[in-house]
Amino acid sequence: MLVAGWLTTRMLEDRAASAHSHQQAAGPGRANGHPAYRVPIRLSRPVLILGAIAFASMLCEGASADWASVYLRGSIHAGAAAAGLGYTVFALAMVIVRLSGNRLLGRFRRERLLPALAAAATAGFAAGLLAHRSAAVIAGFGCLGIGLALVIPTVNSAAGRLPGVSSGTAIAMVSAWGWAGFVFGPPIIGQLASATSLTVALGVLPVLTACIVAGTARAHALRARGPGSGSGAPAPAPGSSRGPCEDSAG
Repeated sequence: MLVAGWLTTRMLEDRAASAHSHQQAAGPGRANGHPAYRVPIRLSRPVLILGAIAFASMLCEGASADWASVYLRGSIHAGAAAAGLGYTVFALAMVIVRLSGNRLLGRFRRERLLPALAAAATAGFAAGLLAHRSAAVIAGFGCLGIGLALVIPTVNSAAGRLPGVSSGTAIAMVSAWGWAGFVFGPPIIGQLASATSLTVALGVLPVLTACIVAGTARAHALRARGPGSGSGAPAPAPGSSRGPCEDSAG
């Protein structure tokens, strides 16, 4: 903790936050050609939407990390080696897709790629739970890793490009929502499992990935032009007054 505290004193200054402070010092209205910050970031609709997506994604990640092996060993009665494959396949699938993220996001639009991957996670994991067999469940966790791999990097990147709010603060808020899901997810699944069964409790995961499908498809913040918008996203015309995040306000 002491080392971490010392390192924070050497962090780079948040220039967007500094600009925000200068605007507030200059008074209400416009300062240096930039609109004043009028909406508290905690009440900003784009931040709340991105935070909800991050919460759902990280809850699924946390539940997979804590309950994959328990489910395979206790409910499916898989062998010890097979039980360990659930989270291993999940993590490996996530790493492979995440390492390919720049190429995928450069080729496909975010609002199409993320829902497609999340839909694959929904279908694959739900099918694994319904099949109730070791191989199917392990494959389902692999589909879940594929579907969630690009969610957190993409929503954090989108939060950093939101207009009218400090990029550092927006990313911190979205990340906080995500980590809340990661921390509270496993206990939530455990409580549901105690009341019903672990199979029913894990059924929450495809419901959340289905919500991610809807959220990422409709979030205007993910449609901002710029790197990772996909090959179909036209660049703004030179001299245009419209910024790269013109569609992020909704």
